[in-house]
Amino acid sequence: MKFFIITMILTPFFIQALPISSTPTFTYEGAYEYFILSKSLLLDTGDYSSYEPAGDTSIGVEGATDTLHPTDVPDDAIIERAILVWFASIDDSSPDNLTDNSVTLITPDGVEHTVTASIHGNHHSPQGLEFETYYNRPYYYYVYRVDVTDIIADFQWDDENAVFKPLYGDYHVKGVDDIYDCEKSGTSHRYCSMASMIGGWQLVLIYGSPQISRKRLYFYHGMEWSSNTMNNPTVINITDFELPDNASVKITFVTSDGDDYPPAKEYLELKGNLAHEPMILGETGPDACNPLDQPFNSKFRTYNWKGEPSECRHELSFDVDTFFLQYDPHNPDNFINNHVREGTTSFNFYIKTGIDIILTNYLILAVDQKLPVFDIPGENEKFLLSPINTPGEVCPETIFGYQIVVENHGFEDAIDVMVKDNLGGPQQYIPGTLQIDYTGTGNCFEPYPDTGGFPLEQGIKVADRLGVCHNEGNCDRILLRFLVKQPEGIPKNALFTNTAEIWDTKTGSATPFITNSGLPLRTVLDNECLPMDEEKVKNMLYTPQSMACEGPVPDPDNGNTGDTGNTGNTGDTGDTGDTGDTGNTGDTGNTDHQDPGDKDEKACTILII
Repeated sequence: MKFFIITMILTPFFIQALPISSTPTFTYEGAYEYFILSKSLLLDTGDYSSYEPAGDTSIGVEGATDTLHPTDVPDDAIIERAILVWFASIDDSSPDNLTDNSVTLITPDGVEHTVTASIHGNHHSPQGLEFETYYNRPYYYYVYRVDVTDIIADFQWDDENAVFKPLYGDYHVKGVDDIYDCEKSGTSHRYCSMASMIGGWQLVLIYGSPQISRKRLYFYHGMEWSSNTMNNPTVINITDFELPDNASVKITFVTSDGDDYPPAKEYLELKGNLAHEPMILGETGPDACNPLDQPFNSKFRTYNWKGEPSECRHELSFDVDTFFLQYDPHNPDNFINNHVREGTTSFNFYIKTGIDIILTNYLILAVDQKLPVFDIPGENEKFLLSPINTPGEVCPETIFGYQIVVENHGFEDAIDVMVKDNLGGPQQYIPGTLQIDYTGTGNCFEPYPDTGGFPLEQGIKVADRLGVCHNEGNCDRILLRFLVKQPEGIPKNALFTNTAEIWDTKTGSATPFITNSGLPLRTVLDNECLPMDEEKVKNMLYTPQSMACEGPVPDPDNGNTGDTGNTGNTGDTGDTGDTGDTGNTGDTGNTDHQDPGDKDEKACTILII
């Protein structure tokens, strides 16, 4: 899926447009999705404009609430980035007038957070991602886009239980106290008489989840004015993306608009760079939220992570309009196909307005991706090696490890395959513990030479050539594993994260495949577990069977039953099934079939996150 978002405004005179960046401000690749919460900060009394419904009274001081429902995002969604956006029409008496750069965000736990931009801007201030204005009397508009990732992450992290809470709940924004109110001027100001008063907030939540299909997100920002452009459309161009074959695209425009006035026709058109003519975006039928000739009408539907729509919403002064574009290989003449053909690298959007005004704000493009070469379908490539059976947890003051599975699920051999690992959080590599099994069986791990440092930190080559994995019985595979220790004095709620990167000469190091759909492997402490002896744990995780290479196997000690380091029943969280470990040669470990819930320090598990 893919998205675009553009915020816009409505007014009857043409004014010089401000530029919008054609290259993305930032991008994400992996199992990511986003959802936009939003709420108008206006009421409509019906006393000041003939263009109805239209906002004319501010509620910016007391604010408004929008709710993130359990159906909107997966229950295991973890926030990656959050941006709070607020915008308003204000007193236009002077471009020197300062704007309101500080508001209050209330998270679902009821905690109030003061959000203050780094700039207290007016029309003369530097324009960028965080703050932009448009001024031309009698119009003065501004927008703030402030990163609130830390606030949302702190809300989501349960410090006491060291777990992530769902993102669901009520979000409230208040304290936008400079929205121009029509009670100040009656019908004498164009904000009121021409229905061009705006005010509202949005919270862009970018999150990751194993349940999300892999995609790339592209965020663009910039303000662009458009009015009376029916014969000379405003053109917005975005670039630096590439569509795969059978592309699936979702486009969402977030726009500011003063009214829903059918006589004032307007159109939004799209053209891919490989197409010859643009297409009109919109809906048909009596229940259309976004009619073809009135897309900016303060009505929209939100779409959850499964693509399911909400009821048609009405929010005064802005839209969050969503359009889906899917390439249809079974219907080559489908007019959509020309715009989302494989190899498309840019889009032009044509904004055609009559007496309305549109002012762009930001865009997000999301593009579903084909599986990269090293993405194992339906399974993770990175696992936790832990001496206990509790998913995602390790004992305090106890060593643990990680295992990486490298397979090629592309269409041709991979050349000069490289693996790099990024240790995050309070964990340290134990020198001499990196081992590689070039047979991919889990029974032939060999030590990899190091000089006391972490070899994977800079990346190492694991294969000159890696063939295509056709099925379990015909699959080139390489396994890597290593152990880490916890520094002294780490807090009880410590979070360990780990990500590996895999690439070859064809994919390139600039765009490596990131394990587990781009999501870090996250591990916390089980504070009910007693510290375990380092040598004993190492023997549990690095069993003689896992290093036998079909040679004689010594008698197991310390009660260990011969875990290969990649066994069947391993506390799998559901990603791969009961024995979904791709390096497994059979259920050779934990032969006494101990209950996974027991915290017996003899139990050796591999946790698939």
